[in-house]
Amino acid sequence: MHCHQIKCWRYSYKEWPSFQWVKPGTPDLIGYRLKDRQVFFIEVKAPKGRIHRAQQLYHLDLMHKHVIHGIARSVGRCKDSQ
Repeated sequence: MHCHQIKCWRYSYKEWPSFQWVKPGTPDLIGYRLKDRQVFFIEVKAPKGRIHRAQQLYHLDLMHKHVIHGIARSVGRCKDSQ
């Protein structure tokens, strides 16, 4: 299983327009499970962290497309689920 962290940030420079690398709500981790060639998405939250509206909508979209996704309360929990 391979998993990569996605950096969600905006970039702007005086003369350049602002742009964003990924869609708002994109989960923190995107991975690929080799055994069945499935892509998966994981949102990592602090123990008391809340899911924002954009994240809820992104997860609903993944659910409707039957994509593996979830929310973990720590990176350690992501590793435990392998």
